[in-house]
Amino acid sequence: MTSEISLDSLGIEFKCYNIPELDLSPLLDAAVRKEREEMHGGVDSAFAQQPANSASAQRPASNTLPLDTPPSIDVSILSGLQGAARHKMAHKMKRQHKRLMMDTRAREARLNLSNIERANNHAVPIDHSDAEHSKPGWIGLRVPTNDFGDIDGLLRKGYKLIKYERKSCAFSDKHNRVFSVFIDCPAGMLGVNEELCSAMAVAQTKLQFGKSSNAKDSSTRVKPPRRGDFPSISVGISYGSGQSEPGNLAHTANNQHVLDILLKTPAVKRVAAFQSNCYRAWMPRLHEASGKVLSELLEWKPSLRRNFANSVYCCMTFNFGPHVICKGHRDHLNWAPEAKLIIEFPPGCSIIVPSACITHGNLPILKSENRISMTQYTAGGLVRWLDYQCRSAAEFEKIDCKGKNAMDDKGHERWKDGVGMYSTIAELKEFWSSRAGRA
Repeated sequence: MTSEISLDSLGIEFKCYNIPELDLSPLLDAAVRKEREEMHGGVDSAFAQQPANSASAQRPASNTLPLDTPPSIDVSILSGLQGAARHKMAHKMKRQHKRLMMDTRAREARLNLSNIERANNHAVPIDHSDAEHSKPGWIGLRVPTNDFGDIDGLLRKGYKLIKYERKSCAFSDKHNRVFSVFIDCPAGMLGVNEELCSAMAVAQTKLQFGKSSNAKDSSTRVKPPRRGDFPSISVGISYGSGQSEPGNLAHTANNQHVLDILLKTPAVKRVAAFQSNCYRAWMPRLHEASGKVLSELLEWKPSLRRNFANSVYCCMTFNFGPHVICKGHRDHLNWAPEAKLIIEFPPGCSIIVPSACITHGNLPILKSENRISMTQYTAGGLVRWLDYQCRSAAEFEKIDCKGKNAMDDKGHERWKDGVGMYSTIAELKEFWSSRAGRA
């Protein structure tokens, strides 16, 4: 809930300067590598076909996301050329790279289309346009947390059990708009999931949870476990909880060091890219809007640090084990009628959910079982900050009280516009068909 970069946008120009010592190889190689990372989240052939004896080989190959890395260009041949011949070859390689990227985007579109066509689709008789939200319409309303109880009790209350069928599953509202998607773990991701669990387990032993001597440390204050009694820590760009303006969440020096290492772990980066790419596949309008929010924040304050170059989400939370059981809650501060669904959720799977207006959580697990999770999101307060012309509500009201009131009065219209960015299955098929060259 991915962006494109070309060599032109990086400002690389190939002009015929007859300077023998000028070596464009590192620049071209870096540009190619950067675009590949932006396109595919830095994911390499580890996401391609796995050995037949691996556990992930049982997963359907057609559900592999993101794509494996496109063929690279060998720029070492430039080192053997000089003058005009060198620059002519550089131009040729640039054109070749552009064609490779176009082919890669077409393959991405075909893969997304295939996954959408293959996925199950469950109709849910709800309308998010009428969901509860704050008067200005940027965030949902907080509701008390609650324990769901056991599965039998929920079934007696009318909940519907969605069994795992080794494929993704979309959930559509009464207007056929996809508002949530269960994403099956694709081929090759089970190994990545195991690496993620290991990395989080190591980080958990080094992070300091509980009361901190640093009053500004948002990660270690003692707070009532509103979402559940388990250790968690958030990292990224956020706005709220007393912040005067958007900024990166503050941590102790120790915790920040551990988080920096965790964010650079290949498995964490791959899962983050996978989730962002799935967001783009199923909710392209919202994905684009989320990317715009992040870009505008970084333009407003370049010192802000995004978690990943290959994800449009502003913030994320690591929920550490061994027994993560989230109580039923709504993330009312996130940008996003109850579905009454119970979804079987095997390891390595993901879900895209409008957490601001759907109560969600986990059912209990056995004492012998472990559960951890990693969640990405964008806080609605960040969108409000940008709409208020990079001001807090109090500052905007002081400067332009009428303007603020007029903007707040359009809250329901703003909420409906946000819900209108969902897509129907038919729209998604048309969107990706046109980009796959199958329109």
